[in-house]
Amino acid sequence: MGMNSRGEIARLAEIIEPNIGVITNIHHSHIGLLGSLAEIKEAKAELIPWLNKNEANWLVLNKDDYWTPELQRRTKCRVVTFAIENQADVEAHSIVSGKGRISFTLIYRKNKIPVSIAIPGLYNIYNALAASAVSLVLGISLPDIARSLASFKLP
Repeated sequence: MGMNSRGEIARLAEIIEPNIGVITNIHHSHIGLLGSLAEIKEAKAELIPWLNKNEANWLVLNKDDYWTPELQRRTKCRVVTFAIENQADVEAHSIVSGKGRISFTLIYRKNKIPVSIAIPGLYNIYNALAASAVSLVLGISLPDIARSLASFKLP
């Protein structure tokens, strides 16, 4: 779910009652709407109380994001992290970009698998890692995740 203002995520969470939530990052993209990164963080953090209602729920966090330690401290549910730069549960290593594709090694619990995605941009590796983290908590295997990421195409 997206966010344009404070209170929006809380309202949407009340409707859908999520059991898995993802905060990809706290970034300047919403700065015009909320005025500061701290306000953006608080708006996105509205998801956490809903996930905390059940310790079996999951929150997926970007370990490369400055605000993640604070968000993680607020969390009572299970957490899975992803990162490129820092140590996390789900990581991307050996990143190579070229010819409209990005290749990397996806690592989870010392298991490694090569991944290639047909969408450029470092931010898309983060998106792929977040999707992989959600898939892993749902019990999807690394080979199935790699195949799905390889077949993904933008509309």
